[in-house]
Amino acid sequence: MISQLVRPPIRNMTEINWGDISDTTGLRLLWGENQSCPDIYRPALEQEIAKVNLYPSPTKQALKEALAQYNQLRPENIIPTNGSDEALELIAKVFINDGDEVLMPLPTYPCFASVSQMMGARITTIPLTSDFSLNVGQLLQAVTPQTKIIWLANPNNPTGNVLVSQNQIANLAKKTNCLLVVDECYVELSGVSGASLVKQYPNLLIVRSFSKIFALAGARLGYIICNPAVATYLNRLQQTNQVFGVNRFAQAAALAILCRPEVISQTITEFRTLKDTFVAKLRQIPELDIKETQTTFCLAKIVTPLSAQQLKTELAQQQIFIKDCSIYEGLGGQYIYLGVPLATYQDQVVTSISQILRRTS
Repeated sequence: MISQLVRPPIRNMTEINWGDISDTTGLRLLWGENQSCPDIYRPALEQEIAKVNLYPSPTKQALKEALAQYNQLRPENIIPTNGSDEALELIAKVFINDGDEVLMPLPTYPCFASVSQMMGARITTIPLTSDFSLNVGQLLQAVTPQTKIIWLANPNNPTGNVLVSQNQIANLAKKTNCLLVVDECYVELSGVSGASLVKQYPNLLIVRSFSKIFALAGARLGYIICNPAVATYLNRLQQTNQVFGVNRFAQAAALAILCRPEVISQTITEFRTLKDTFVAKLRQIPELDIKETQTTFCLAKIVTPLSAQQLKTELAQQQIFIKDCSIYEGLGGQYIYLGVPLATYQDQVVTSISQILRRTS
């Protein structure tokens, strides 16, 4: 009986079970976390402990102002959210009607599909080319009067490459009457952004995250950059249903680092160095084809008959946790996703992968 009461889109969704993976290990590499956390957060978070009994700021005005300054925009362009996933869900709830169409590349971030499916949308996909490029012309041709949203991750997850330039973002926003939502959670590494264009194109929304280079995945903080005309409706729902959705620890941590641009710059530099070192070591494994990524993760194709699922299983037995990319529709069973481990663990990870691949090749 209960199943008959559930909305059909939810009843038809497939749950993803990640398993109970400890957060005390430096060998958890399946989510692309920044394993090095800046010291600047500790005093800011400690100050909030005495106020944990009090609700956080409902307006989040101080955070909006800091984010506006960071992005050279105005506070009314900013909507803080509980991670970027809440941002995507908020957009879907406000704009998608049952039966609307949405467009997205394939493969791409699964949350685009799930928040669309949740609202009863029809999903049309545009397959990426063999080198993971997006045919922007093909995407434009796929837009119909029923298209409500184009979802893009830029850089893309899981392929790690930039799909559209700033000029292409502007062109897409200009030539379409639907919403163009660009997830830029890796923008600090890619340097490609459409944020400055929201003033000119009200149908353009940018989604950001503090979970990656800022190393605040556990605090759950994201934000939307949009035209004030769009923000009016997003705020209407968020301020009614989730006014306290961004907790005080997330707000305090973000404020602590946003006022210290030199710490942001140092964090980016240190991560790039750590990633470059790891990629160089991975390239020494002949059984792996390492793809260029502009993200906090590495993407590699196994060039032996061993599947990504098999490699993931064998590594898990050694308490090394990676992502099997067959969960991404359209990518296949030979790709693995690797977050960047601290220098302490890099040789262990590379040696374990190499030994398994050589033994099974």
